[in-house]
Amino acid sequence: MVLKYHRLLGYRVWAQGGWDEQGLPVEIEVEKKLGLKTKKDIEKVGYDRFSQECNSLVDYYLERWREVGTRRLGLWLDLDRAYETRKPYYIEHVWTFLKNAWEKGLLFEDYRYYPSARGARRRLAMLRLIRVMRIGRTHRYM
Repeated sequence: MVLKYHRLLGYRVWAQGGWDEQGLPVEIEVEKKLGLKTKKDIEKVGYDRFSQECNSLVDYYLERWREVGTRRLGLWLDLDRAYETRKPYYIEHVWTFLKNAWEKGLLFEDYRYYPSARGARRRLAMLRLIRVMRIGRTHRYM
């Protein structure tokens, strides 16, 4: 809304579309679709097929987003040059950034406890963990 408002005021605004396409929500939906419960089930199906299913699901949602977001809601986004976190170009930039940060001494090694999801043993996002921990306390924090 802010970008659209400034564009209507006459400012030249560039709004790049982009999607974070990797992670737990995609994997969980594919696991449900394929009827998988554990990491061993994923290994039986094969990582290539599992990854292909994840990419197909992302492609489906991207097309839905293009339809709903741009055509129905009227969002003005640069979808032709949108970033996608699964593309090699984006991943190379992330690795380059991490390499430069390491060389400048901005990263360090440490030991930390990260709760993991059952089944595939994936790390839970901290906000999700906080939400789960607050369920028993009070509903107003959710």
